[in-house]
Amino acid sequence: MNRLFAVLVLFCTVMATAQTLDTISTLEEIQLSGYQRPTAYLESTRSVGIITRSFLNQNSADRLLESFNLQPGVRMEERSPGSYRIQIRGSSIRSPYGVRNVKIYLDEFTLSDATGNTYINLIDPHLISSVEIYKGPEASDFGAVTGGTILLKTRNEHSNSASVGYGTLGSFQQHSFFQFQKDTRQTGIFESTYNNPGYREHSSLTRKNLVITHTNQYHDSAQLKGLLFLSALDYLTPGGLTQTQMERNRRAARPESQEQQAGIYSKNILVGIAHTTNVTEQWKHFFMTQTSFTGLENPFITNYEEREELSYALRTSFSYEKKSTTWNRTLNFGYETASTQTSIRNFTNHQGIPGLLQAKDQLSAQSGFLFLSHQSSLPGILNVDAGLSYNTASFDWKTQFPTQTQGSETLKNSILPSLGISAAIAPYISLRGKVNKGSSTPSSEEIRSSDQRINTDLNSEYGWNKEIAVRAEKGNSIAEISFYHFKLKEAITRSQNSKGEDYFQNAGEVTQKGLEFLLSAPLVGANHPSLPMVHLLLSGMVNHFIYQNYIKDGNDYSLYHLPGTPNFTLQGLLSIKTKSSLRIDYSHFYTDKMFLDDANKVIAPPSHFANLTFALSSVPYLKNTELLFRISNLYNSALVLGYDINAFGKRYYNPAPMRAVDLILKVNF
Repeated sequence: MNRLFAVLVLFCTVMATAQTLDTISTLEEIQLSGYQRPTAYLESTRSVGIITRSFLNQNSADRLLESFNLQPGVRMEERSPGSYRIQIRGSSIRSPYGVRNVKIYLDEFTLSDATGNTYINLIDPHLISSVEIYKGPEASDFGAVTGGTILLKTRNEHSNSASVGYGTLGSFQQHSFFQFQKDTRQTGIFESTYNNPGYREHSSLTRKNLVITHTNQYHDSAQLKGLLFLSALDYLTPGGLTQTQMERNRRAARPESQEQQAGIYSKNILVGIAHTTNVTEQWKHFFMTQTSFTGLENPFITNYEEREELSYALRTSFSYEKKSTTWNRTLNFGYETASTQTSIRNFTNHQGIPGLLQAKDQLSAQSGFLFLSHQSSLPGILNVDAGLSYNTASFDWKTQFPTQTQGSETLKNSILPSLGISAAIAPYISLRGKVNKGSSTPSSEEIRSSDQRINTDLNSEYGWNKEIAVRAEKGNSIAEISFYHFKLKEAITRSQNSKGEDYFQNAGEVTQKGLEFLLSAPLVGANHPSLPMVHLLLSGMVNHFIYQNYIKDGNDYSLYHLPGTPNFTLQGLLSIKTKSSLRIDYSHFYTDKMFLDDANKVIAPPSHFANLTFALSSVPYLKNTELLFRISNLYNSALVLGYDINAFGKRYYNPAPMRAVDLILKVNF
């Protein structure tokens, strides 16, 4: 109650600040690009976090973790270098590694497969220019998902650049970006290499990217865009430790992980084309098609897995837009579909070398959704956004070893409506409300998880989300406070057997209530050129997530807290830019205690984590160069940035590095 009162007092102060602070007049209002549906931030009915390229530069450039975690309601976890999970208004309990129940697009193309599994660790953050994080279901645009949707935008600036960096823990990073333009054609080439030997034993990471984008405005009313994305990712997995093991040696790996050379080795390619045509002044047609392939090897403690995934995706839509001084309206309808064929082979693991065949399966998944959305607005007064989608999903499997069986499963089709309203209640302030339904199908790695069984008992999780919020925006100042209530049914949860292998089941109901707040505003220097620019971002969330009607292994966990979700977080970023081209960024993250098991018997303590960055945008005697000096984990805290939830043998802990320093030199040309 005290925390809630403090948040409300803070927000009242925020609202007053947002109305009195003047900002640089040349800045335009924030626009959300959406997916072919741009909307002004203040008028939008959606809950969204915005991350710009400059914002990414203020955090650790080799990963997205700090930038994501500054957004209220969003948590990115790092178990070890290369092993990331993302939770949006919920728990990452479904994800032993990778990202599930969060759909991710790269420009117009989807990184998620037909079942919702995404390898976000393939991407070098230097490739990204901006991020939009849509929290909660948005089925009328993005289909069946309950966690949220992330839109990643690739770099598109008209300058070339290259950088190289070193860290005290032995890390090395380099990237280069080149942009070529001739007439109506524009080509961007990005390449990068990142090596991290790891803080813990057996935790090294190597990632390489080559990305080519091409855009051709070949007609006044038509544009063609192509994408080639190549990635190679290798990282070792040290495994979780017990509390005793962690206290004895934070840098140790789980002995079995090291003995069996546990790790992930993957090669990935994505090729896609997108075409946009302005049919008339009001009507536009969009078409996208893509294919991707992932080859993955995963030596684990109990087996050696080889996996090949071949995916296809297609999206087509028509949109209508009519604007006037008194009434704006847009209509968008279309279809998106995806299919993923997965071949899985498991062998005995002889210290990182595959042995005898244990299991062999073929899995084919298909998903798709028809969508319709309509938006009407009285500019500056009222905005109404309504939508509907019809979602389908099915999968076929064929077991070829040790037995021969096959079958198919069609998941229940879902109709997912959405209705949102945003109204101006004062200058620069809007009140918005939203009611929508979301659904999420089990991913291929939940249907056929590491226990090597085809799980046909899993159902899609689904639920209704209700939300109300107040949002303020004036120039560079943004403030928002929102409350949501999401009742998730048939929630998919993860457990482990005695071998440490994962299996999944539906957990009845989960009630998720949360309050989120955000303030981003200049404090000093906006109207005083002689003073340094000082900007503050402050955000946080208060959560109350509990199980409802959840019985597992004969134990009733109803009314227990959902593990892996802190009840409270508070984070901030203070940025100071001096007149001498020096920028200082200080970020701080507080995470409240959280439960690590369904029984709520194991508790992770509260933690404080901070970074400090000094960036010099003009280096003496070095033309067009930037120099960056970063201290990570400034307080030298003994942290865990990614716990293993419900881990067998009480191996919950993945210790993060202590204090580290990075030095990066960037050249623009």
